[in-house]
Amino acid sequence: MRLHDKPEELAKVYQSLNKLDDVQNLSAAESAALKESALHNLAYPAEISQGQSGTCYAAAPERVLATAQPAHYINIINEAISTNRVTMNSANGPETKELNPTVLHQKDSSGRDIASRIFQTTFSEVGFGLKPPEQSPIAETYSTVDYSSGIYRNTKDGLGVLLKPDGTAQTYPGMDLMQVTDTLNRLSAPDHPGYKLSVAHDSDSLYSAFQANGEQPMISAVDRASGPFGGKSHTPGDSTNHVVTIGAMKPNASADGARYKTTFQMNGGAADDITTDDTKHMTNVTSNSNKGIKPTVIYISERS
Repeated sequence: MRLHDKPEELAKVYQSLNKLDDVQNLSAAESAALKESALHNLAYPAEISQGQSGTCYAAAPERVLATAQPAHYINIINEAISTNRVTMNSANGPETKELNPTVLHQKDSSGRDIASRIFQTTFSEVGFGLKPPEQSPIAETYSTVDYSSGIYRNTKDGLGVLLKPDGTAQTYPGMDLMQVTDTLNRLSAPDHPGYKLSVAHDSDSLYSAFQANGEQPMISAVDRASGPFGGKSHTPGDSTNHVVTIGAMKPNASADGARYKTTFQMNGGAADDITTDDTKHMTNVTSNSNKGIKPTVIYISERS
């Protein structure tokens, strides 16, 4: 079990896991599967998967919470499925978000385990219900602030749908990293320092940020179809389209000028991870708002 060197945190994790024995609204078989999958996700967060769903924006934060706030991660899942609501942080203190019980219990063919399905559905319902801030936290990269908003519903195929207030379907673009950061902060433990959105223009800065984050997963976004991620040519300034976590960065100077090997956890399990050098990946994580002037890696890390 991970956390063997953190006995107090490990004790909290086991307390939270034991509470799953009394989880509500699930059959005995579902309860056993939930406890098993939750324990697996805590022990092996790199293997957390979005399956065939479009919830990369939720799978990456799930990995971050399972790594950095493991007991709280379990508590979110337990509260959501047992009470059809989740407690969130807000400027005015804790507040409760009502969740759709039918959506939480929607079995799908995405291939996700039950813990991830519940967490990612909860994250989606919370995130798509948020209003954007009036000002951008990093105006250099996000000159305008605009969230995808609507009523999220999981579907039998696991792809999900975003509804307008009148119940009609709308374009479901996922979430950008600003909205992901906001949602992650709403769902973090009250005593956690929270998360911030930052930008790095070179691999040295990104490596320094990864070290400052305790070498724990940092959320970022890539152009899934290009470079080491998909093979197509990436035009600097093209939009990123897949939220991932940076799981490792290792100094690795080579003749072609590369200084680091970076492992991207692509949300398909460990076998889907991609490790590449910085000369190949830097321009494939470029924000479209930067217009390709210089490499731009947007990332989410813990506040110090």
